Amino acid sequence: QNNAHQNQKTQYYAVLAFLPKIAMALAVGASFLALEKAGFTADSDNSEEALGALVIIYAIVPCLIKAASAGLL
Repeated sequence: QNNAHQNQKTQYYAVLAFLPKIAMALAVGASFLALEKAGFTADSDNSEEALGALVIIYAIVPCLIKAASAGLL
């Protein structure tokens, strides 16, 4: 039974290690889709709207999420 407990703990640890990675992958994917929808392209001049979307997605949203997390703590 002790070995079964150890296996269960290992599986829980693996899931906990996997969750941040999948969350980051989903966030990056959603960010790229949102930037594409806003008309942002990395290899050309971008409109003010596209640059504004870049600032919002990569600067403001993470700050808001961190502030909300700090508030919940």
